[in-house]
Amino acid sequence: MPSLGNGKEGIILWIHNILNREVSSLPYRLGSAKIFTKLDLKDAYWLICIREGDEWKTAFRTRYGLFEYLVIPFGLSNALGNFQAYVHSCFSDMLDRFVIIYLYDFLIFSKSEQEHIQHVSLVLQRMIEKKLFCNLKKCQFHTTRDWKPPTNVKETQSFLGFCNFYRNFIPYYSTLSSPLSNLTRKTVAWEWGTVQQKAFDDLKAAFASADVVRHFDNTLDLVLKTDASDFAISGILSHQTDCAQSPPRHSPSILIMKI
Repeated sequence: MPSLGNGKEGIILWIHNILNREVSSLPYRLGSAKIFTKLDLKDAYWLICIREGDEWKTAFRTRYGLFEYLVIPFGLSNALGNFQAYVHSCFSDMLDRFVIIYLYDFLIFSKSEQEHIQHVSLVLQRMIEKKLFCNLKKCQFHTTRDWKPPTNVKETQSFLGFCNFYRNFIPYYSTLSSPLSNLTRKTVAWEWGTVQQKAFDDLKAAFASADVVRHFDNTLDLVLKTDASDFAISGILSHQTDCAQSPPRHSPSILIMKI
């Protein structure tokens, strides 16, 4: 472990730097993937047994006596690192090829539907072999196209919260979402009509469009457009897609600096 400080603060800083590096490299690992499946393990840490003879280290006392854990409990020191190492060893031949794992969260990615079925099957088969179990309620095998229309204000707010994450990628987003945003106002009575349904369908269609779901592809040529004024400089990183005549698709990499 690199020297980043003493005690707990140094460990936290070290973990923070690792997470930043992992997250920043996700676009390169996802590449040109178009189809995704999210899996969530059930009872994650409880799947790993405490080494025989070390059970006493987890001892705790209650009014009914002294007890020891036989499996890794949540919150135990080094539980995160041990579990991460375990799942990585179980799926070492699949990592970064078509699956990314962070603790008990799995992201399976593929370029085509046929390829994705094969990848998901391989991951699930390996889970069966390693006796790992998924929490079906937290797994997602579908896209936003399967999102059902909201039935109340809370569900509308939940959908708009998801939409807001992509608002910079959707042209005229405020105009598209205004019929739904109006429903969240306290002064407006809840009424789901054709206007709201059309806005809901248009937003779902926008999420499935190429400009939104396309990821950065490091195999394509990059285009950097820059501009400057007396107070700031900026740049937009883009790359060409589809064919040479197509306009470059812009990524959200924008730099603005004061001089």
